[in-house]
Amino acid sequence: MIRTFLFDMGNVLIPFDINRGYQALSHHSGLPPGQVAERIRHSGLYNAYESGQLETEEFLDRFSSLLGLTLSLEAFREV
Repeated sequence: MIRTFLFDMGNVLIPFDINRGYQALSHHSGLPPGQVAERIRHSGLYNAYESGQLETEEFLDRFSSLLGLTLSLEAFREV
């Protein structure tokens, strides 16, 4: 009997353009999209969050500090 089924939707089952996210974050942070991408890449936050080392609230706090954002969790999810 199968009890657990895991799958990866992000750019595996559902394709997406990460540059659109960088553009949206650029709009909210005032940073150029390339700088947004660079900061995110070098921060280690994505891997820490995806591996369960950070809770959502802590991730959002650190991410917001990294990019100078003042978004609520709901607004961040929309971005």
